[in-house]
Amino acid sequence: MLDSEKSTILDLLKKEEAFIESSNDQLLIFDSTLKQAISSIQLTPPAKSPITGEYGLKSKFNTNVLLPG
Repeated sequence: MLDSEKSTILDLLKKEEAFIESSNDQLLIFDSTLKQAISSIQLTPPAKSPITGEYGLKSKFNTNVLLPG
């Protein structure tokens, strides 16, 4: 193998290594951001209806009423 070929291969390997390191850095940043986003999610219980006294979005009213017009 010629010295120029060795040099070209070494250059390509260095570029590949730099790309992999950059990709790993990006993954670490993404992982950290994802963990922060997940930990900031706050689950709240469903609200209690002042009318029905039930929790959630249940309704005892007919919501399929056609309005005149």
